[in-house]
Amino acid sequence: MFAEAGFRNATVREICRRAGANIAAVNYHFGDKETLYAEVLRYAHGRALEKASAAAGHRPGRDAGDKIACVRPFIPAADF
Repeated sequence: MFAEAGFRNATVREICRRAGANIAAVNYHFGDKETLYAEVLRYAHGRALEKASAAAGHRPGRDAGDKIACVRPFIPAADF
């Protein structure tokens, strides 16, 4: 919903309707729309890193150097 409508236009009511969730659940678990949005971004970022890592042939649990090696092909201008 956030990607489709943007943060400002996405409503908790519509998010919950599409998810089949109770509006009170968002307030209980996240407190507000801003925190929900931050968690959505955190989740999406984590999934993207997992997919990039898998595509690069890296396994979870490696050190920071391996994580940098995983994203290096996606950032050609970066100075590593």
